[in-house]
Amino acid sequence: MASPEFDAASGFYRIYFRFGGKQFRRSAKVKDLRRAEAICGVVEETIRDISRGMLTIPEGVEPGDFILSGGKLTSNVVVPAPPKALTLKAMFDRYAGSVQPKEDGTRRTEATHAKHLIRLLGRDAAVDQIEKKDIQSYVNLRAGETYTRTGRRPSGRNTARQRRLEIGRRGRARVGGSRSAPAPSNEPDPSPARRP
Repeated sequence: MASPEFDAASGFYRIYFRFGGKQFRRSAKVKDLRRAEAICGVVEETIRDISRGMLTIPEGVEPGDFILSGGKLTSNVVVPAPPKALTLKAMFDRYAGSVQPKEDGTRRTEATHAKHLIRLLGRDAAVDQIEKKDIQSYVNLRAGETYTRTGRRPSGRNTARQRRLEIGRRGRARVGGSRSAPAPSNEPDPSPARRP
């Protein structure tokens, strides 16, 4: 005779039954008593079918699991291990190993940035777990560091603004100092002519 019992720790019903002189206890993975009682009926019917010779337990299959499945389990269920999380170090190693034609200077620059990211975020940091706050922390740490070779601080926040201003000054100097006047063009105006 199979009987359900609620397991408060897991929140599911467990099914208790005896077979072959041994007691089995399996989680039914249901939270409803009626469903648990229905599973008890399936368990009792399966035990009767085994006793009558209508079902046989396959070799290598655990009897409790076979009975709980209603005689449908044909092999032990092997739950695959979850895939190992991709770490920051493994990601950069995989990237560096990929065949991509690049200049040596580009590869050196990429390697430098990868080295800093790994150093500050951690070589074992899971890539899919890195969040915006982690990146901001990296940026803040890098902004506060000094160069080992020269002892100077890296470019600060104003660097990008200074570069934009410098590029703007160079652009105005080429056009003749005017911001709004575009360079003259010999091409016809592509817009349709307006009627008066």
